[in-house]
Amino acid sequence: MATYNLGSTTIKVPRDGTLTAQDSGASNTITFKYNNFSFDDPKFDTVIFREQGDISGSRKGDQQPVTGSFEVYFRQFTDGGTNQASIIDVFDGTGAVGSNWTKSSATHEEWNIDLLLSKTGTPYTGITDGANHVATLSQVIFRWSFSEGIDGDKLSVNFTAMGGGSYTGPS
Repeated sequence: MATYNLGSTTIKVPRDGTLTAQDSGASNTITFKYNNFSFDDPKFDTVIFREQGDISGSRKGDQQPVTGSFEVYFRQFTDGGTNQASIIDVFDGTGAVGSNWTKSSATHEEWNIDLLLSKTGTPYTGITDGANHVATLSQVIFRWSFSEGIDGDKLSVNFTAMGGGSYTGPS
């Protein structure tokens, strides 16, 4: 039997993170600031078998998508300029993004791209945590809502990653 240690002993905080959206093949990318990022990766449904009311076993059921949410500050609705984009253009595939980016998966009718949450491994003096810790969410479909606020207008973003998630870190 082996004894394991936690690979990382550094607790991550929001300022350690970056959020990057990219198209198929990562030929087009944009990195933006965000708040309150969270996601859930349930992998599969659980099918429970019962005999006379008692649990007698379980199996993996249908594959489930990754779902999540975050907020971004609103800056503009759209931008058709070359190499410029609003965050809404990225979420919806409109403006310059719509004519220059490629969907991550053509098998999904809706606009979808990949989303990478990266938590830096060595952000500050004295913290050495190896390589970045990255969650790559694939074939992401976005839904957003706009709200005005005294501390700045915001977009509340919900997403579904139809291609699931993969995770990397130092080794």
